[in-house]
Parts: sequence; structure tokens; C-alpha cells
Amino acid sequence: MITIKDVADHAGVSFKTVSRVINGVETVNEAMRVRVQDSIQKLGYRPNQSARELRGVGTNIALVYDNPKAHYIVGLQDGIIEACRKRAFELVIYPCNSKSRQLVKKLTDIGKSTSVAGLILTPPISENETLVRKLSDVGIAISRILSGDGSSPGVGGVYVDDRSASFALCQHLLTLGHKKIAFLAGDSRHSSTRERLEGY
Repeated sequence: MITIKDVADHAGVSFKTVSRVINGVETVNEAMRVRVQDSIQKLGYRPNQSARELRGVGTNIALVYDNPKAHYIVGLQDGIIEACRKRAFELVIYPCNSKSRQLVKKLTDIGKSTSVAGLILTPPISENETLVRKLSDVGIAISRILSGDGSSPGVGGVYVDDRSASFALCQHLLTLGHKKIAFLAGDSRHSSTRERLEGY
């Protein structure tokens, strides 16, 4: 069985460096990260999931969404699964009702599970500042997918530039000679709707 020490010896780095790479610590420089990941792949190393759970390190990432569009979720899953596999995590899918009164409790329970390392929140759940604050207050690791350009202070996550996308779509239709272009808006409370309208 390949161990973390074998990976460290193969990559010519310390045990701690391998551990930092596996756990996604950002202070590891890119060249070192690539070297360790290359050794992990060549040796076929898989972290001991039981040991990680005993140390309180979850082995799953939960994708939380309230969006019935299959293409949207499948696209997200593909990218998240690829990232999870590189760091030996599994993806758990958690559909929910963003308007449920029990949402905070349900997500807190999921986030506190010993098998879950963190939550990925998608719109409109990711835009619920009260929910995000409550999850953060109890120490649950979260990453958010948000509409915007990332300029909002104190807001971390992955941003989707809905405004530029909407602008490009309209520009394409105008280039084709269309002059009457309608905009079918979603819920105005969602930032993605407002950004798309701005682009339009």
C-alpha cells in the first residue's frame, strides 16, 4: 500500500509538504504542488479516508442547489468532481428548497457532519447573506457561486459575469440584423437577473 511517506520520498519533499498539497493549503508554491501531484498520480496514492475522518477532516464536498435545470447542475458537477478527485474528495449532491424555513438548520446539520469538509452554495442560496453569515458563525467552510465581477468587498467565491454574457448575446443578435430583442427576466431579487438586465 502506497503511503504519504512514499509520495514524499518520490517527490523529494517533506511529509508535511505532501500533507499540505493533499489538503489544499494555498501557501504551497505552484511548482511544488505540481511535483507532489505528479508523484501522487504516478504512485497511485489514495489518502486513507478513515484516518482523515478520525482527524476531523471531512472527505466529502456538498453541492447545495435549488435549480431545476439539469444542464446547469450537470455542468457544475463535472467541474467540481474534477477538482474533488485531484484532492481525494467525493462530491455529495444536495438539492433543497431555498425558501424553506428549515434551510439554515438543514445546511448547518450537513456542514457539521464529520464526513463533510465544506459546502458549495449556488444561486439563489449563495446570495442569502443571512444564511451565509449563520453558516460561517458556526465554523462551516463554504464556497459560493455568485453573479458579478468579484468587486464586492468581503465577499468570496467564484463569480459568473452575467452582465458581459448578456451583453455579448444581445450584440450577437444585433449583428445578425435583429432589432426587436426581448428580455425575459427571472426573479428580480436574484443578482444574476439584475446583472443580465444591465447587460441587455
